[in-house]
Amino acid sequence: MSWASTATSNPAADRGIERNGDETATRRQRDDDRLDTISHDTEYTHARFEHDRIGRRRPT
Repeated sequence: MSWASTATSNPAADRGIERNGDETATRRQRDDDRLDTISHDTEYTHARFEHDRIGRRRPT
């Protein structure tokens, strides 16, 4: 099946419209929230790395 045949078989899906729009929006929001958390953790880790790199290590 070529790409052209799939484009004409389901035009709504080709435009990005899904049947379960509300469920998809909820899933997308949950993914966005998870990515925000990952991003925040990455920033914190980077800040801690920079803190340690310049020699200001916390006593253990």
